[in-house]
Amino acid sequence: MKYFWTSFSKISTVLAVFAWLITHPAQAESLSQAYKLLDNFYELDPDLLFEAFGKNDMEIHEIEKLIAPILEEAESYRDNNPENAEAWLVCAVIRSDYAPTQGLMKMLGILRTARDELEISIELDEKILGGFAQAFLGMLYYRMPSWPVSYGSNKKAEKSFSEALRIDGNSMANNVYYAGFLIDEKKYHRAGTFLLSAEDAATGEYSPHHLRQLRRFIERDLQSIADRI
Repeated sequence: MKYFWTSFSKISTVLAVFAWLITHPAQAESLSQAYKLLDNFYELDPDLLFEAFGKNDMEIHEIEKLIAPILEEAESYRDNNPENAEAWLVCAVIRSDYAPTQGLMKMLGILRTARDELEISIELDEKILGGFAQAFLGMLYYRMPSWPVSYGSNKKAEKSFSEALRIDGNSMANNVYYAGFLIDEKKYHRAGTFLLSAEDAATGEYSPHHLRQLRRFIERDLQSIADRI
């Protein structure tokens, strides 16, 4: 159980992963609710919540109570906007951080649902948010256990990251998340290159809460690399 919890709790470190493209004014009205929900989610700072308070069942239950209402709102928005790729993506992101609050067996099923939501989002718009959906899917693939336990696959993770970077190789989020995968693969020097690219990336497309987390991830992972080489 400890192994699985350690593995899945890492997922929360990649959940600050939603880039809002302000260059789509025609969709602003339809996407405002999705953005609001995700921004509220980022404001919770789930990564730090799990790090500081996810120590026992009681604390995890308190985290669940914070995330669950936002997930319910996101699901309602998705149900009312089934053709909206962002609505599916928002659900997947929030659901992935909700999953570790539900125990191991339920968590596996919930994260399968998150994967399916990402795939639907990509089917609706393969270039959604500059490849963010593919980058997030890549994170799930390399963090999940492999078959027969679950759907984890480093090969699929690499393919998803490649697609994300093909769509937007200058995306801060895409570079940060791919660097995390490379660190997991012990490819530290290459990971450092992508982190430096992320550090130099434009920041205007991100909400303040998302940007704060991305910058923290860059700092954390650069330090992790420095400690290992």
